[in-house]
Amino acid sequence: MDLDLALRLEKPASPTDDNTPEYKAVHEKWERSNRMGLMIVKDTIPETFRGGEEINDLKQFLAEMDLHFAREIRRK
Repeated sequence: MDLDLALRLEKPASPTDDNTPEYKAVHEKWERSNRMGLMIVKDTIPETFRGGEEINDLKQFLAEMDLHFAREIRRK
């Protein structure tokens, strides 16, 4: 299912009419992986920990969670 594709690859640029079908397929797979990963992670992390801002990139979301919890650990 390539659920980790969004974590392994950088986000590809949005496809244009000039791109090959293969490139468009890679972009589509990355988008699906990103959506599924966000859905799974957000479903398992309570909203009180996530904060109020809406992040639509799985890598960025996980980085923000890492920073949030690193700050909490330093406070203790």
